[in-house]
Amino acid sequence: MWEAAAILGEGMRKSVLLRGGIILWLLLMMGNHSHLASINMDSWGRDPQEMKLRHFQQRLRFLKLQLLLAELILPYGCLLWKDPLF
Repeated sequence: MWEAAAILGEGMRKSVLLRGGIILWLLLMMGNHSHLASINMDSWGRDPQEMKLRHFQQRLRFLKLQLLLAELILPYGCLLWKDPLF
């Protein structure tokens, strides 16, 4: 009985971690689009080439963060997909 409870608890913990990671990734994706709109408002009095470079650097950092998060989520997702408790 205790083994079944432990297995069920472990499956639920993995499921919660996966869902939390997916929600965080989705929030980052939504933040990406609002971030693009704010850059145009920030450009008063600045060199357009400098703004393009800054925008590119920010976008690259954001994409690296998304890739890192995806690398953390995908292994758990594959494990949970095969898990009969999921």
